[in-house]
Parts: sequence; structure tokens; C-alpha cells
Amino acid sequence: MEIYQHDRAQAFQFVLQGNLVGDRVQDLEHAWTTAKSILRGKALIVDVSGITYADKMGVDLLGRMRDSGARLSTSSTAGKVIPPAGEILDRSDTAGYRLGLGIPEVHKQLVVNADDFGFTPDVNRGIVDAHRRGILTATTLMANGWAFDDAVRLAHETPTLDVGCHLVLIGGSSLVSGKRYPQTVAQLLTALTRREIHPYEELAAQLRRIINAGIRPTHLDTHKHTHLAPPVLDAVARLGDEFGIRWVRQPFDFPLNALRAGVPRFKRMTSDALGLMRSHFHRVLKRHRCRSTDHFSGFQITGRFRTAELVRLLAFLPNGSTELMCHPGYFGESLRSARTRLKESREHELEALTAPETRAALVQNGIELASYRDLE
Repeated sequence: MEIYQHDRAQAFQFVLQGNLVGDRVQDLEHAWTTAKSILRGKALIVDVSGITYADKMGVDLLGRMRDSGARLSTSSTAGKVIPPAGEILDRSDTAGYRLGLGIPEVHKQLVVNADDFGFTPDVNRGIVDAHRRGILTATTLMANGWAFDDAVRLAHETPTLDVGCHLVLIGGSSLVSGKRYPQTVAQLLTALTRREIHPYEELAAQLRRIINAGIRPTHLDTHKHTHLAPPVLDAVARLGDEFGIRWVRQPFDFPLNALRAGVPRFKRMTSDALGLMRSHFHRVLKRHRCRSTDHFSGFQITGRFRTAELVRLLAFLPNGSTELMCHPGYFGESLRSARTRLKESREHELEALTAPETRAALVQNGIELASYRDLE
């Protein structure tokens, strides 16, 4: 964001160029305060035609400037002045036009959600640290995880951490029968076809265990995205409706064309194939009065992203609400012995989530951190 000042005979003019977000909003407010002290009867004109986009704070500041008497212009040459406050159209349905400024207002909300809370103590500790020291806002708890009690304790000690349910039908044991679940997606699909597993009963038991532990979950997702299978999706959406949990993960990555070069070909093809299921997925959620964020990211880069990759991803974040799936943790003894392919990578993700560069990228790109509690 660049601010050019022109002190002329009849007016003092600001010409704004770039993105009016984060620290740049504070810079403009400081410049405005300084200008007011030297106006001496001159008009203040603010040319907003060069603004690429503005966040909520930026648009609010421009509105306050106009309400105080500044003239907001869309062109420094034509002098076309934005209508006064009384004539502003409330275009709340269109991002960036609710103040009638004619510039895009960016409203990017990011829910940073960690899977596998309750998997091991090392993972639990990493998730809580990513929240306390970094940008992580939410997590989902495994009711059949062997570190479940540890995770419940940490959740109660960390009330700002938004907790949901990580529903499991692959790996671990059933809370209903005590039997081991299938180890792969293919094995699960076979068991579902043979009606050897009844998703609703299994997942209801997991949800009840979490609620009975004193946790009020706000969102649902599944281990290995098994709710893409129709019978599992039906069960998850039905449980969301019955328990009043409206948010369900949609595991369809937003396009990462600029980042796909480093994504393995099979992972890219899988992500593209999952996208074909999107329409049916959302129809089922709607039928059960559930919803999802506008966008999702994390599938293609699971186990692969460090700080540089996360910063690049944030630069491409679309408008609206996005869930970023992650898997932070510490590579301690309990994780070393656990059955998972995500081991050392969890520490890399933890470093990325707590890095100063990541926090700076949020400000630079006008991104607001949110939890599922915050979403409307």
C-alpha cells in the first residue's frame, strides 16, 4: 500500500495504491491524523481508484474518513466523488461494496484445524502448542485414540481451542464391539458393502463419548476422509443434524495451480477425482441442515508443507471461509512407535504454524483467523 500526498491550493489529496490491509490501515490512519492538523480549511480528497482490495478494517477507516468530511474519489483526474454517507448503498451480499466504495473488500476467514487430537501425547502437545504459540484455531478429537484422556484434559485447560470430532472407521478399535477397524480405505469399503460395519452406530458412540467427557463439539470430520463414502456421509450428516453440530468438513482442495508442481501426481489425481463428488456431498449436507466452509485446503500438501509452502498457500487463499487441515505434533517416543506415515513431518508443520513469517503472511494477505465458533 502506497500513500501519495499532494498539498494543493484548495485541497489536500491522498492517492492510495495497492492493498489496504493490516498494518497499511494503521499507516493510512496515522497519515490522516497528521493531515487533519495541517488542513487549515482545505478539503481532504482521498483517491481510492488505485486500491486493489481492502480488508474490513480498511473499508471501515475509509467510511470514517468520509463521515468526517473527506471526499472519496474514484479518479484523481475525473474527480468522480463517491456518494456521501447518506447515499451509500448497503451491498452486504457483495464483498467490498457494502460501503459503496466500488473497491473489493477482502473478507478471508481461515480456520486452521488439526486432525488427530487424542492420537498420541506427542501429537496432543503439538496441537496445543500450535494453538498457543501459532495460528492453529481448532482441532478434532479421536474418541478411540489411546491418548483420548490426555487430549480431554488439555482441551479443558485450553478453552480457546475449538474442538470438534475426528470420527474414525479406519485404524483403532470400535467403541461398540471392541473389534479392530479395517486398516485401509479399500478394506473399509468392502466391510461397508458387506454390512459388517454400521457407520451410524459406530460414529454415534464416538460422538457420545466426547460429549460425555464435557466437550461440546462444533464441527465434524473423518479420519482418512471416509465420509466421502455415501453410507458414512449419510451417518455423519445425520449425526450433525441430531446433535446440532452444523459444520462438516468438505475435503475438496481449492485449486492450487501455482503450487501443484511439487505435489505428487497420484495425489493431484486423487484430489481432482474427489472434486467430482462435490455436488452429491453438498446435497446430503443441505438435506440434514449441515454446512461446510466455502473452501478447503490441506489434502494435497499433507505431510509435505513447511513454512515456505504455507506462506505461499496463504497468498492464494480465496475470499470467503477456508479450512486448512494440518497435522502438527512432536516426534517423540509415543509417535515413533505409532502406526502412521506422518511422523517427522508433524514437527515441520508445527514449525510452520508457529513461524513469524506465517503470521506476517496473514496480515499481508488480509486473512482473519477464525474458529468454527466464529463462523456465521
